[in-house]
Amino acid sequence: MSQQQLRDTHTRIVQRAPITGDTIKRWSGQSLIHIVLLVGAFVMLFPLFWMLLTSFKEQFYMEAANLVWFPPPWEARYWTTSHYAELLMRAAVVTSGGTDNFLTASINSFIYSGVTTFGNVLFCAMAGYAFAKRRFRGSHVILLALLATMMIPGIMVLLPNFVITVFGLRGYNNFVGLIVPGLASSFGVFLMRQYMLSIPDELLDAARVDGAGELRTFFTIVLPLATPIIAAYGVLQALAYWNNLLWPLVITKDLTVLQVALLNLREIGAQRLGPVMAGAMISSAPVILLFLALRKQFVQAMTSGALKG
Repeated sequence: MSQQQLRDTHTRIVQRAPITGDTIKRWSGQSLIHIVLLVGAFVMLFPLFWMLLTSFKEQFYMEAANLVWFPPPWEARYWTTSHYAELLMRAAVVTSGGTDNFLTASINSFIYSGVTTFGNVLFCAMAGYAFAKRRFRGSHVILLALLATMMIPGIMVLLPNFVITVFGLRGYNNFVGLIVPGLASSFGVFLMRQYMLSIPDELLDAARVDGAGELRTFFTIVLPLATPIIAAYGVLQALAYWNNLLWPLVITKDLTVLQVALLNLREIGAQRLGPVMAGAMISSAPVILLFLALRKQFVQAMTSGALKG
């Protein structure tokens, strides 16, 4: 029997299959699930769509008296790219607090989020390895103390962090003050420790028998095996530091990062929505690109590696 005959036979069987109550119930359940997912996707994506739309809209049509919610795309009088030109071509954006160079702020954000994420993941992985695979006096007490800090709201340690950073590290208005307080996380240490408990001790013993030291064992054996959790945690930390506003706002004055520049992106006395939305799109672009580039690895890490016993 040829393939065409097999397809015709299958089609006739499907057409003759009776539609039972169970089939209708299954179709109804699947349709309901898809409707809920579509509504949820619309609710989550609409603010991004509105931000993109407003960033290209003329300022005149954003005002309450002349507001046009959804201008037709073929009407050129509604659209402009001047908001992006204002951010990218001007040397500085004048605000009530001084000047913020938007390009410099973007570079500062890349440095801040990149270096802090790399250091945080590295130090948390090393601490997690020590708690999981090394036995030393007081390890359980230290681990419990770290876990206890997870129950303290971050806003409560803002002032102690500020005092230690400014007077102890001389880190006001420089990258030291921005980066150093974010180089460790109790949650990250606990997450890495829980994952590394699943790494077989026999692999580490074999490496030590071959003459590998702790650093070589960590970098050549442990880190490759912990790639899923490192990828998942690294993406989460990168997004958190890129979008961080409170700490850069407190610890810096002239060393402006992108989120602070976006906050200051307003004219004296009246806020202009167009440049603000254009700046928000520029700020969101790296996050969107990061998700599009690493979505498969991130989902795989969260569903398999991060949930691994």
